[in-house]
Amino acid sequence: MNSKPSDQAIDEQRHVLRRRVDEPAMIKHESGTEKGLVRDISSSGAQLVLQTPPAPNSTVEIRMEAVGSVRAKVKWSNGTRAGAAFEDVPAETIEKIRRL
Repeated sequence: MNSKPSDQAIDEQRHVLRRRVDEPAMIKHESGTEKGLVRDISSSGAQLVLQTPPAPNSTVEIRMEAVGSVRAKVKWSNGTRAGAAFEDVPAETIEKIRRL
């Protein structure tokens, strides 16, 4: 079952503001690997847009040309969107994210 918290609940959970980037990405998840879009991003997570969004609590690998690969845990999914929190991101990758 897909579930998405309200915008207010999302804002309350975030400790870092996300920036809109619309960055192309390859997203590897339990159903395979597909082209998608990183809609917005921060040093702690991202909103993904893809044809087959992964289930909440699953792990994904997000690969962006400007950043490289980042592992993340899916927090919510709704329609073609999913929100993911990054896991164990090296400092150099965080710096690349901040430059997007």
